[in-house]
Parts: sequence; C-alpha cells; structure tokens
Amino acid sequence: MIVEGINFVEHAIKPMKKQDFVKAHMDKLWQDRDPEEREKMLSDVYDAITGKKK
Repeated sequence: MIVEGINFVEHAIKPMKKQDFVKAHMDKLWQDRDPEEREKMLSDVYDAITGKKK
C-alpha cells in the first residue's frame, strides 16, 4: 500500500500490533507534520492494511 509516497509492506505489517507499528514509524515518517497528525495517519494506515476498524 502506498500512502503519500511511502510504500508500506502489507505482509510485514499485518502480524504487528498497532502500537508497535506506530512506535516504529512515528519518528521516521512525515516529519513535517505534528506528532498527533502523524500518529493518526499511521493508525489509519494500519487499520486500512489489517482491515480493522476503530
């Protein structure tokens, strides 16, 4: 899945817990955005890949 130019490898993300996924990428992606927005974006990406709803 590609989101804003970032390619997320779905089969690597599916076995991860949401909090682990967000923590692993929080300080690396979308540094031009505030932390709350980055966390929401990562959470949305995780939900879209795993098919889990909020």
